[in-house]
Amino acid sequence: MAIDFTTLWPYCDIHEVEVDGQKMVRIPRIYVKNVVLESGTYKGRPAYFMSKEKQEGYHVHPAFMNAGKTCSALDLSCYEASKDAKDNTKPASVQTTSYWQQVNRKTAIDACQKRNVDGGTDEQQGWHCWDIYCQHLLARLMLFEYGTTGFAFQEDGTDYVYRGIHQPAGNPQSPTWLPGLGNIGDKMYLYDSSGSAMLINTGLKCPGNGWPTSFAMTKGSNFDLGDVFVADAVTSTETDGSCSDWQRLARNGVTETGYFTGYRGPYTQDPADAHGMFAISQETDGSNSGYGSPSAVWGYYGYYDRGPLRFRLAHFVA
Repeated sequence: MAIDFTTLWPYCDIHEVEVDGQKMVRIPRIYVKNVVLESGTYKGRPAYFMSKEKQEGYHVHPAFMNAGKTCSALDLSCYEASKDAKDNTKPASVQTTSYWQQVNRKTAIDACQKRNVDGGTDEQQGWHCWDIYCQHLLARLMLFEYGTTGFAFQEDGTDYVYRGIHQPAGNPQSPTWLPGLGNIGDKMYLYDSSGSAMLINTGLKCPGNGWPTSFAMTKGSNFDLGDVFVADAVTSTETDGSCSDWQRLARNGVTETGYFTGYRGPYTQDPADAHGMFAISQETDGSNSGYGSPSAVWGYYGYYDRGPLRFRLAHFVA
């Protein structure tokens, strides 16, 4: 008999809320552990764990860390960001067909911060841009529930909803900014796990472009790559991959100056049909502050012929 995950923690505590007028989905604080199994049938395989309480070897998932403070819960937007009806410099999470797009990474991050009000209520503080940790916390929840990385998303524009979150893998017509992951040269950088939004060198060499054959499990004093699903090895043959979502993680030997951000969503990868919760692209045309070159709108150039970039809101619950 199939397990009813709605009766199990943390799924039984995931619910829709309205925060400062925004439609969000609240996820309770989760502790995680990521290991490579040392014995048994699955020796050498990565294993992921979740817990309601702190246990030996577990840590708070970084999606719940706000500038060194542990939050009780995380709110993720039900919808991709649109412009707030009262203040079009602020993003909103409401049902609409007019999404905020043609936006660069810096504008997305800054816009989300504008929802914060100094001295305001809890609902008016803790707003930030949905990042790599938000995305892969959700991916972990879906992986546990579905038992596979091959989620069946609609590719024809049909709205797919997971526990109140619409199009969690991105809209089929537009990729989504995903702050918190990038590369300098051929090394992978990740937001530190304390929630300070500081990029740190994980030492992982970007494996190139392809279907993941394994996900990185490297740990450091202020990061754990097991908290995210980033490939440390890829293959050019889809059937040889352990995940059906293409990852574009720089090219071996690339030497670039400056930081290049990651983003994700359907149709942002080289093979047009490889997309989903684990899809990531790091594009060396996509700078920290610009749309990229030579086009000001991703949707009109090169790989990005499906639509301009969008973004999503997230909110820390004190």
